[in-house]
Order: sequence, then C-alpha cells, then structure tokens
Amino acid sequence: MKASTLQQAHQLIQQQQAQQLGKTRGPGSIAAGEFVAAFDANADGVLGPREFGALVQEACRNDRASLPLLQRLRRLVRLALGLSPAAGGGSSSSDAYPCTLAGELLDGTRQAAAALAGGSARDAAGGSRGAGGGARGRAGAAAAAAGRARGAKGAAGASAVDPDSPEGRAAAEAAALLAGCSRLTPELAAAAASSDGLVLLAAADWSMFELFGVNWLAAVQKAGLDNYLIAALDQRTADFLRANKLGHCALWSSSAGPAAEGDGPLPKQAAAYQHASAAHRAASWAKLQAGSLLLSWGFDVLLSDLDTAWLADPAPFLARAVPPAADMVMATDSPADAAAMAAADGGLLQHPAAASAVNPAVAYIRATPPSRAVLAAWLAQYASIEAGAEPAAAAADDDGLPGFPAAVARAWLRQPGFARPHPAEPGRLLQLTAARGWLGWGGARRRVALGVFSPVAVANGYSWFVQGVGSRAAAGRGRAGAAGGVPGRGLPVAVHLSRAGASREGRLHRMREAQWYADGPRYYSEPQLLGFSLAPFSHPDIDSGAAAGPGYPPPALLALHLAALQHQLAQLYAAAAAAVALGRVLLLPQLQCFCYRDPDSGRHGPAPWLAAADGSSSSSSSSGWSCRAPGDDASQMPFNCTLDQVMSPELMYRHPAVFAGRPLNFREAGFLGNGRTPSWLRHAATAVASGSAQGCEGGAKCAQVLGRKPPQGVNQQVVVPAGLTDVELVAVLAPFAAAKYLHFSDITAVFGSFANPNHRIEFERYLDQVVQPCWYWPSARTSAVEPAHA
Repeated sequence: MKASTLQQAHQLIQQQQAQQLGKTRGPGSIAAGEFVAAFDANADGVLGPREFGALVQEACRNDRASLPLLQRLRRLVRLALGLSPAAGGGSSSSDAYPCTLAGELLDGTRQAAAALAGGSARDAAGGSRGAGGGARGRAGAAAAAAGRARGAKGAAGASAVDPDSPEGRAAAEAAALLAGCSRLTPELAAAAASSDGLVLLAAADWSMFELFGVNWLAAVQKAGLDNYLIAALDQRTADFLRANKLGHCALWSSSAGPAAEGDGPLPKQAAAYQHASAAHRAASWAKLQAGSLLLSWGFDVLLSDLDTAWLADPAPFLARAVPPAADMVMATDSPADAAAMAAADGGLLQHPAAASAVNPAVAYIRATPPSRAVLAAWLAQYASIEAGAEPAAAAADDDGLPGFPAAVARAWLRQPGFARPHPAEPGRLLQLTAARGWLGWGGARRRVALGVFSPVAVANGYSWFVQGVGSRAAAGRGRAGAAGGVPGRGLPVAVHLSRAGASREGRLHRMREAQWYADGPRYYSEPQLLGFSLAPFSHPDIDSGAAAGPGYPPPALLALHLAALQHQLAQLYAAAAAAVALGRVLLLPQLQCFCYRDPDSGRHGPAPWLAAADGSSSSSSSSGWSCRAPGDDASQMPFNCTLDQVMSPELMYRHPAVFAGRPLNFREAGFLGNGRTPSWLRHAATAVASGSAQGCEGGAKCAQVLGRKPPQGVNQQVVVPAGLTDVELVAVLAPFAAAKYLHFSDITAVFGSFANPNHRIEFERYLDQVVQPCWYWPSARTSAVEPAHA
C-alpha cells in the first residue's frame, strides 16, 4: 500500500476544482484513477473485498476527527469505482474492523454494491422500479449512475466534452434530468449536486412558490449557484417549473413518517396559504423528508426556505466556518448579542447554548450517521404527532407553532442534560449524547456535534432589519434596518425572514424594502407617484444620543417611541389621503422606531408591540418590558421601521377601496433608490410646496409654477395654497396630472381636510384596520415626552 495514500486523499478532497475528478491535471492535483490504483492490487479496475478492506485499514489509522475524509472516501468509492458484487456479502460486524467509523464506511459501500447488483437484476427482468423501491432504494441503488452524472457534470464544467463520449452522454443525461421535473432519485440529486456532493434544497407548494419561488431562483443564480433542487409539493408548482424551463425540480408528495420518499400523487394545487395550518406544517416537514433521503444517498444538504435571501455562494463560507467535527449546523432566530457582533469569527455562534432558538429552516447537514439518525428521529416524532399519538403542544416553539420542525428541534435540544460543550470545539459546537432511545440507535450511545450559525453570518428577520447586521452600504442594498443598529462584520451569506410576521405579504414587503425582490420592469416604471419629505422628530435625548443605547429606561423609550410615531403618522395620514384623492401611488416614507414590535404578537394584549425582558409572553412579567427583543444587548435606537412594525401588510396588499371607491396603492420605502427604478424617474420630480400662489383668476385657488431654475433632480417647482380639501387638491393640481412624480415638501400644510365627511369616515375606518394597535392618527394626542434624565 502506498504510504502517501491519505495525503493524496486530502489533496483530492481539498482540490477546489474537485468537479474535474479523473480529468484534473496541474500542481497539487490528483486524478481519481491514480487514487484508486493505490488500493487496486490486481489492477482490474474493481475493488474487491480484500482491496477495499485495505482502504478501510488505512482510513482507520487516521484520527476520528477526520470524519469528512471518511465521508468523502465513501462517496469516492461509491461513485467513482466499479464495485465488485462480492463486496456486498459477508458480515458487517464492526468487530472485523479496527474502528467504528471505518466499519460504517465499509457497510455503506457493501449496501451500495448489493443494491447495484439487485438493481441490475431488476432491470434485466424489465422492472423499472422494483418491489423494494428499485433504483430509488435508500441504500443507494443507482449510486453508480449518480456517480457518472456527477463526474460528467464536472467534466462538462472543466472543458468541452465530446457528446459521443461516455462523459458527454452522461452529461447530456444529467442536463436532461435537471431540465425536467421528476421524482427525486440519486441520479437527479447527483446531477444537481456540487462536485463535493452538496445539494441546496428547498420545498414549496404554490401558496409559497407563487410569491417567492422565482425570486429565490433568481437570487441563488445571481449568487452563482447551480447545485440546488426545489421539491415541488403540488402539480401547479411542478407545471410552472416545467413550462418556464426552470428545471432543478423534484416531485415530492408530502406524507408523515421517517421513511417518506415522496412517491404519492401530488395535489393539483395546495390550499391557500394559512399560517400554522396543517398544510403549512406538512410543507415545512417535506423539506426535511426530502433532505433525509438525500442524506441516505451520501449527499450533504443545505436546507433553505423560499423566504431566504442568499446573498453569496455559501460554499466558501461553509468550508471556512464549519469545523470538520460538525454533523449539522442550524440557523437561529435569536438576536445578535454584543459578543456575536464583536466575534473574530462570525461564522458560528460562540459558546452556543441548549436554549438557542435554533431553526432548521436553514441548516447545513452532513451525510453522517448521527445526522441521519437525528432527522429520522424528528420525522418519527412528526409522524407520531400527525397520527395523534403525541400532542403537538409537546413540542411548541417560541413562536407558538406546535409540531413544526423548529418546535421539535428546540424541544430536542433543550432536554435536560442532553447538550454540553464539544470536547474538541468547546467554543463553537455542542455535543449531544444520544442516551435516550428515541434517537433510534438501539442500545449504542452515539454523539451528535451541533453548531449554530451566528445571526451575523446567517441573519434572521430581527438581526438584519432591526439590528442592521451586515454592511448594506458596501452592498448597495436596501435601507430598512440600516439606520442605527450595530456595525456588522460584513455582508451575511444569507438572510432568513423569520421573525417577520405570519403573513406572506409582510415578508414580501420586507424583501422589497431590502431590495431583494425582483419585480418586473413595469413595477418600477409604470406608476404615477406621490412622495413627501418626512419632517424628523426632535427630542433632547435623541439629539444627545442618550436614547440610543440599551441603558435608556424602557418606559421613557416607549414614551419617546409613541411620540415619534404620532409625529410621523400625522404626515403619513395627509400623504395617504392625497394619494388616494389624486389616484397616485404613494411612496411610503422610511419611518423611525424606538421600540421593536414583534410582528407575531398579534393585535391583543396591553402592549403587543413590546417584548418581555425575560422572554415571556405575559404582561405580568416580573422583570418588566423592553423595547428590544430578549437577548438583544447591542441594538442602537432608533432603527428604520419595516412596514409590519406599524401597519398590516396583509391587509394593505389586498388594496381595498379606501374612499370614493379608490384604493391606496403604494411602493416601499427606498423605492427611488432601487437600482431597478429608472434613473430618469428619480429626476422627474414636480416639487410641490405650500405658499401664496400668484396669478390665480378671480381669487380662485390655483397652482403657480416658479420661474427660477429648479434644484438638481427636480423638473419644476410648484406652489399651492395651504389647507386644501381633497377636492380642491385635485382641482389645483389638475394641470400636472401627467407629471410622473409629485413630491410634497410639507404635506401636512398642503392637505387640510376632506370635503365630504363620509370620505373621512371611510378613510379612517381603513386606517383603523391596517394600523397596528396603539398607533393612531392626528386626532390622537400624547403628552409631551420629558427627557429621561430630567
């Protein structure tokens, strides 16, 4: 046996052009064939049992911490070699091998060989699937074909391939698989996977794909990713992907159970979206079911929801940030604390705790026996919940969504005495000892190495939009959350819109505010706009900076917040009324908030916009209330409000009639600064201000165009009388009906009232519905806010 075998293996694994296995040449590279030759004693191109046993012996001499090496060795053996059917026989007892991991590696290869032999016999008999699942068997029945697809994909990426060569034919087969929409098979997974076997996996039915699917595809492609699959959960989603030739689609029929393989018929179209419904829960679990199947075939999996914005290729980040010992790493819904913000390595949360609000909606899972067993245990618990054998409330997460993956994962992690610091990575990983039978490892005690992504690196709806992690200025991205906050350590690799409210519309609007949502060109160029300058709220504690930090008293901060919002909403009231009267699209202003309102808190309770300082949901919390989410000791106030902090996007996006049968149409804050908005539109403003208009006939109210040269970015300047009714405003501005963009510098001075009292009643009834509790309009009055230090 060659002494340099493991060194060569490490070179092979670390090679950045690993997709070129068998083709790569150059400094530090090694071809797969040369690596195989080190163990192929009789040079027949096939590893028999003894030859593969030699490989196992060599692998066992390596340290146990090199689990990724063993995983990749198994993947190499399964996918790049022709396996002797004889390798499938014999005992799999770990006593025959000097280490457990090598025994598992050999067992997996034997299973693959046996499945290949069985698959060939079934094919010869004319059965396309076979009684045991055929080519889709969980042991890897089509592993060799999958290997050819991945090898061909790498070869195609490296250079031009002769279409008549075996590599060319395999590449064509892989491309055809990716272009269609078929059942999830090892071949399809291999065609999609990266060269090192990573699949980015999302799952959705039409209720979510309708709003977020194409946008998610655009984002991952912009990030340079092609190793993704979308599990289509209903026929309409699959038909859309087919008809638009988007590919990368796997049909998946949701059903509860750890052994689900997505084989059932797909519903024609999923039911309309309803947060926390049974259909919502089933769709959430379908992604983990499909991911579990991919893990069983030896693929690493990166799970993603469709409401996740991928801002960069995650592969370099994962290679840098995730220790080799980790089995799985999950995102968190927790805020970024000061330690996370200052961490030298922002990849993983430092010193993660069992109480972490982990969320497997975004998770990196390696194809290890412990991770596969964990997912099988979660899926078994989901099946038990669906069968009624276990109450869903037994696993209720922090947001009150019983039976969802996050609930099960958090309940699992928080078992008393279950988690402790990992001995090899005590500051970055938890070691979970599977002493309980529910993890399904029989009598053996196995261990799971778990990490948690830092909310600075994989951000959530709070750490991005409230705390402002990441360098949005450098990225040229949206404004929401950028003011205040804490300077981050660079752009996160992804932002998952958790903690962004229960409605799809709220998450859609947040994506638009952050300029991550790719609307069509007409969305940016078609409307006639109405915007206004928002007069800032002034207070001594704001001017001095005293109200910015966590030490400012929460009651004083709340009073400041209410006064600031009243000041801003009074201006928004006038602008919204003017926009409806003129039939224009309102440019929403960037509001400033001093208190965080949990979008999931609902409309009930004495202070639904506040978070209990101790994390409880009760207004009787002994430690009082805080304007920051529990665990947030880093945010600076104010922050740029997202729309859902103040209003209900779900209701606003229905566009009901507001008054006189006309709706309030709107665009997000920062719309004019979006790179997709035509530059000419930003410079086409007709600036409107209150004043004494000259030249009006017979004392009538009119508008006057100023003769002086307008400032940069303004097309013309117009003066109109102050205190106009909605009817007068329409008449006065009639000569400018064709203007693309009207901008008001003092909207509360221009708009005075409604000519028809019924219109005011209808308008304020609409506002009562869409404005979140306790935020009210000009008729409400708050007492003056005294400085907290006075």
